[in-house]
Parts: sequence; structure tokens; C-alpha cells
Amino acid sequence: MVTASGREVYDELMSIYDSIAFGYSSFRVRAWDVVNELTNCVDLVVDVGCGPCHNGLAVAQRSGSKLLCVDISQEMLSVAKKAVSKFRDDSLVIRSEFVQADMRYLPIRSEVVGCITYIASINHVLPDDLGRVLMECFRVLRSGGKGLITAWAATHPTVLKGLVRNLIDVLLLRRRLGGLFDIRVPWRSRGKTFFRYYHIYRPSEVVKCLVSVGLKVVKVGVYNPHRRLLAENYYVLLIK
Repeated sequence: MVTASGREVYDELMSIYDSIAFGYSSFRVRAWDVVNELTNCVDLVVDVGCGPCHNGLAVAQRSGSKLLCVDISQEMLSVAKKAVSKFRDDSLVIRSEFVQADMRYLPIRSEVVGCITYIASINHVLPDDLGRVLMECFRVLRSGGKGLITAWAATHPTVLKGLVRNLIDVLLLRRRLGGLFDIRVPWRSRGKTFFRYYHIYRPSEVVKCLVSVGLKVVKVGVYNPHRRLLAENYYVLLIK
């Protein structure tokens, strides 16, 4: 379970993703098909917690929009720049920018974003900060702007392992039940194992928070890229 403060968690995530960026980008090599849910994107596409920015690239290339890749890790942004440079589309390179930032404080003017994505990044947000993150989403989206959020489902195999470990801790070590949905997920890189913080949100939690900040939920669905029987991820399509 996670007991560190918010600042410690985010600083740790930044350090970890700086360390694993190269290997991570070799494993995450293409956009998720679920980004096709975002259509008619205009003006500016923002990929928050972008990693290699494959998802933002897919949306921006299809729509011809400007692209802003945002990540807490500078090394991940370096990987994203390389990914953009490999596209045989000079105009896409010209209209792409890369910014290191915390998703709680987006360095973007209000009401200028046409589409925004949070693909597999919301799980890195502490529960106390989810409202702040989604308020930023509301602020930067223009009227009619769209957003897509994906998050791990509790039935994802990796998540289930973490939840079982936490439950054992609760039952045998009498740790607090409140941290049950905070898990650490390992990533092996260069002979070292890094443990990344994830909070597992229920879809209803995300939907409730979106509505509370003034965003409209258009669709909630399940996304299973590995076609497993149980849900791996869920997604929420939203509009301002």
C-alpha cells in the first residue's frame, strides 16, 4: 500500500519514468484504438501524461490539428519528440510541441483546446487530486471541446494481483482498508525493478467527478486491447 505524501509520489513517478523511458517506449509502440472515439478534433489536441505520445499523434495526424504532448517526465518527452520526427509529415512536426508539466497545473490558456486525452494516466493521480486534475481539463477545453479518459479496471490481471496483496495486508497485518485501491506496479528495466504508484478508480468515481466540475459525460465503455474475458480498461468520453 502507498503511505507517501502526494509530492513524494509525483516526484517518484517523475524519476521512475525518466529512468524507464527508453524501454517503456519500446514496449508501447502504437496508439490505442479507443482514441478513434475522438472525432472532429479542431484547433489543438493535448495528450496529458503522454508517454511516447502515440495517442496524441494519432488524433492530431487524423484531424490535422496542432499537438501538445504533456508529461511529468522530461525523458518521456524526449522519446515523444523522436516519435514525431519519424513521421513522414513535416507539417505534423512543425505543429507539435512538448511540455513538461504536472497534470494538476496545465501550462495552457483557458478555453483553447479542442480535444484532450488522458490515456492510462489518471491512475497515477492521488484521489485527493482527481478533482483538481479534472478542473484543469474543464478550464482548458473550449466550448464543445472533447476529452477521452482511460483507466485500469479492477479486473485487469495486474490490478487484481495488487488488490489481492493489499487485501492480505489488511487481513493479516491489520493495515487500513482505505488504501486498498492504491497499488504498486513493477516495471523491469536495465536489471532494476521500479514500482510505480497507481490508484484504481471505479468508473462511477470518475464520472461523478467529471460532472461535479461541469463536464458532460457522453459515453462510458470497456476497452480490452488484449481481448481478455474480464475488463482490462474502461474509458469515458466527455464534452464541455
